[in-house]
Amino acid sequence: MKIVCLKIIFLLPLVLFACSGSPNVIEEVEKEVIKHSDEKIVNQVSPSKENLAKELSATCSLDSQKSKIFCESHRTASKSSLKWIYQNRWTGNDNFEFELHSPIEAKTLVILQECIENSCNEIEIIVDTSELITDSKNTSKDQQHGDSKVSPSKENLAKELSATCSLDSQKSKIFCESHRTASKSSLKWIYQNRWTGNDNFEFELHSPIEAKTLVILQECIENSCNEIEIIVDTSELVTDSKNTSKDQHQDDGQSLTLNKKNKDGSPIKLHEVVHKYAGSWGRHCEGSGPVSFANSPMHMNDIAFITPYGQIVGAHITPIDHMYFVPFDTSLGPDIYEVRAIQDGIIYDIGKREIFTDTGEKKDFADWRLDIAHNCTFTSYFDLMTSVIPEIEKAYEDKKSGLEFNGLIIKAGQLLGYVGGQTLDFGVYDYEIVLPGFITPALYGHEYWKVHTVDPFQYFPEDISKKLLKKMIRTIEPFAGKIDYDVDGTLSGNWFEQGTNGYSGNNWQNYWIGHLSVAPHEIDHSYWRVGVGHLEVYDNSFLIKGNIDPLDVKINSGTVIFELFQERMYKNDYYYEWWVEPKKEDDVYGVQYWGNSKGIIMFQMLEKRLLKSEVFIGKSKDDAVDFTENAKLYER
Repeated sequence: MKIVCLKIIFLLPLVLFACSGSPNVIEEVEKEVIKHSDEKIVNQVSPSKENLAKELSATCSLDSQKSKIFCESHRTASKSSLKWIYQNRWTGNDNFEFELHSPIEAKTLVILQECIENSCNEIEIIVDTSELITDSKNTSKDQQHGDSKVSPSKENLAKELSATCSLDSQKSKIFCESHRTASKSSLKWIYQNRWTGNDNFEFELHSPIEAKTLVILQECIENSCNEIEIIVDTSELVTDSKNTSKDQHQDDGQSLTLNKKNKDGSPIKLHEVVHKYAGSWGRHCEGSGPVSFANSPMHMNDIAFITPYGQIVGAHITPIDHMYFVPFDTSLGPDIYEVRAIQDGIIYDIGKREIFTDTGEKKDFADWRLDIAHNCTFTSYFDLMTSVIPEIEKAYEDKKSGLEFNGLIIKAGQLLGYVGGQTLDFGVYDYEIVLPGFITPALYGHEYWKVHTVDPFQYFPEDISKKLLKKMIRTIEPFAGKIDYDVDGTLSGNWFEQGTNGYSGNNWQNYWIGHLSVAPHEIDHSYWRVGVGHLEVYDNSFLIKGNIDPLDVKINSGTVIFELFQERMYKNDYYYEWWVEPKKEDDVYGVQYWGNSKGIIMFQMLEKRLLKSEVFIGKSKDDAVDFTENAKLYER
């Protein structure tokens, strides 16, 4: 996610496109989507022209014993892109196999979408699953394998969190069963790029298979979480470690190398620290700790200005974990300005997006996202590139077609692709650091990198850092911006509606709906901004004005009301069009309330980490209002 949109407000004359952005579809929800849905589903094929259908169709069959559905597509074009959707599961493969979520309905909806360039067609497949309904409440009483959810009785609860995992060596699968400590706790299983929140976990092993396979189980009871690691002996499945491809591609006289190996010939794997998160990054790495960058991602003369971490806009209801490099002239269209590698690394994930995540509308051109590991714990990312070099595009297409992707080696200064007509997303993440201003980091599993966001300017050489900082429109420290504003027992920071699975949400297509944030403006901290996920996208963030500081809103504050205003940013004075004019060294950017109040928002701290809130659009602070049935409860 990440389509992030940079909101430029001067009577809203312009929106710069950004990122997920997340985070894992609607692809920035494709860091979401791309980041946590890289599953190996069965039978990926490249159909010949003879096998193409005249109209998009699909056949789905039910395996009632395993409570699984298998679907086969009949596409109309060999190079079209497919997307299957079942609730919170999705894949871009030709076929789709999934286990049914409980409670099982009499009819199960599966969606298949086919896109040919910018034209898409969608069909719905209804599968009769009535034979699986065991009682009037659609609840199975004999739940065993797979992603089945159970409600254990008190007698079945364990004193300590534990799990048992067994290996099916013939199918190269592992099945794990949880032993939870509380009936209403939330669970999360993690294996590399697979995860589920169900009681049991069944998954296929990724190649190359290691002698020991790490599975993580996390149990959260309200805001308290416990985590265990299960090591499964998979040594009997280990094959020749030297079967790695040695294919190499050339660009700019430098190589992009597929499938790098250690000096001893063994596969290079990301450090186990990665597996404690959604695991969706990558395959290979060496070393750990921060690295120094060699060069700017864009030529200095190509950058008009840089905006900081911490904006709130569109689908990004919580402060944004990446900054934006704004090209010198966005009117020139795509593929104008070079994007280069800031240091040696491995591209461990590649995403392509052809729609706006926030709105679902078709884009005029595709966005590319590159996630880069510089070692086992330190990464960076680019998003909204309008094109990538052929080697990267081929790797993406190969991965999409089912071929194993083990990363692309890149060198500092190497051309990666181009950007134009929109901003370039850029972020840096150190997995040995957890930002202190996130009260419950475990809630951010959907975009697990967010809590590890670090200031990139400290890693550039001093001469480059100074030049980049002159382009930065934020003039207060930290100049890169800030995203972690949680202050326990106060209104300040990020909140998530009860029952919406924290940051991940209940639906990856609009994961942000349950988000709420109250944070200082990224340019001027004297102004506070609120983001409300359930409001209309791009009408969901406001400057707030009240007679109390959000840091002073506590349990004993009672009901508190803030007015909602649009914002206007300006440069030096009110007449500069700051969003189109390159930043000059002496430019000072400001913020002001713009127009009349749009409404009010009401808060009440019920508990230290429990908040009640409701928005009243069109109401004034002088109106007599009270909470209604539309009020929402938020926690963190």
